[in-house]
Amino acid sequence: MALCALPVLGGAAYVRWKADSDRAASVATYTISLETPPGWSPRKHSAVHLFEFVKNGQPLTLKAEASQFQFDQNPTPQIHAADLAQGYVITNNATRSEWNAERLGEVQARGAEFFLARRHLGDDNVIVGFAIKGNTSVVVLVSGKIGEGKVPAAIEEFKQNLANVQFTPEKGQTVYHVADVDTAGLLRQKD
Repeated sequence: MALCALPVLGGAAYVRWKADSDRAASVATYTISLETPPGWSPRKHSAVHLFEFVKNGQPLTLKAEASQFQFDQNPTPQIHAADLAQGYVITNNATRSEWNAERLGEVQARGAEFFLARRHLGDDNVIVGFAIKGNTSVVVLVSGKIGEGKVPAAIEEFKQNLANVQFTPEKGQTVYHVADVDTAGLLRQKD
């Protein structure tokens, strides 16, 4: 009888381990980085941006922003970067009828997958990639004047740059616990 319980106990232990590791991955936060791409120069940027580069000799800017939740659970586990890219296209087409928007596919970066979209009006272009990993959401975009004949090359270069974006797990992060949210909605650090 005791031997019959071993597979059940082993299975239960695996399920618990898998649930704990899935939860840990779901609430993890990441540092996002990109080395200066060839042909681009770093530009001083605001605290909102993770990085900002300008294309040498061209009116193009490459920059990124991120948001993070440091909680012991993921407040939006159902959100997916593909939905953000599609929402970008839908919102653009519904509210900026003079601009055209389209999805551009996906790019695997170093640690996460980006979902791409583009909107354009004449030579004005915004090509954007959305990625979500754990409790970190990232938007990387290139914007500026791109002649229509140069758009395919600009999209390919953007994809190459996205492929080099690094997601590094943050160590020793402060984690806030949902039970520690006070009545004003402010967070207190758990000791």
